[in-house]
Amino acid sequence: MFINNLTKYRELIIDKPVDNISVFENTLTQISNIHDQEHFQKSVLRRILFQGLVGGKQPKAIKEALVHKSGWKREAFLNLPNEGILQIVENPDLTAFIIEEYLSYKFPYPIINQEAVIEELSFYDIRRDDKIAEIGAGSGSFAILLYLLDLRNIIYINELQASLLDLINLLIKVPNSMSLSSSFVKIHGDKKSINLPEKVDKIICRMSYHHFDKRKKMLKSCRQSLKSNGHLFLYEKSMSKKSRGDCDELLEYDDLKTFPTKHGFKLVSELHLEGYILLKFELK
Repeated sequence: MFINNLTKYRELIIDKPVDNISVFENTLTQISNIHDQEHFQKSVLRRILFQGLVGGKQPKAIKEALVHKSGWKREAFLNLPNEGILQIVENPDLTAFIIEEYLSYKFPYPIINQEAVIEELSFYDIRRDDKIAEIGAGSGSFAILLYLLDLRNIIYINELQASLLDLINLLIKVPNSMSLSSSFVKIHGDKKSINLPEKVDKIICRMSYHHFDKRKKMLKSCRQSLKSNGHLFLYEKSMSKKSRGDCDELLEYDDLKTFPTKHGFKLVSELHLEGYILLKFELK
């Protein structure tokens, strides 16, 4: 069922063809070559989407905004083709799924990493009628995958940044048009609470936990928002120590495992994916 729904969703988002496929692909390649860190490429593409879709900025202004980020190479960004920037902005659904490496950026944009996606989704053990919250959902692409499971779930999409919520609002239009059994609820988060209106079965933090400025308060909010048999999942980059170029906020493996156990959670199991770790906690 999931693969069929994912295939249908892919067909819907590529139904509007990219105007200039070669420029689109070449621009994505140029961005990936600017820096050798995976999170960097994803961050750049997200910023292009945010600024182009939400801010209504033209390619030149988008590129100028990109180079203001500390450590980003000015000349490399200014040399990106304007038409390529427009292709990224004009195909947000496709770009979002390419960013998360669910689809290839090469035409005709086939589904990739299918086994890894299924392995991760299986680890969450999503049940019919589960209530699920994704905290720090970014573009909402993973929440869309949860929707495509079609298990009559309520999916709370929690995001701190208003501009990201605007992007999520845009990107969930296509899955909503499929009229599956699950539903989305958008939540404007904050730094101290996940702001859920009810207790849920699963809380998922995918590459967002390390951004929590107030981890104790956020973990307390997670505890209060979980059902007694609920689970907290942390998906983060797997590393024993930080490397040059890594995000300053990334946490080392031992910290990821031990800090929640000091604040009301018990580590149940873990899954090692390529370059990432997925931790499952239950309430103590």
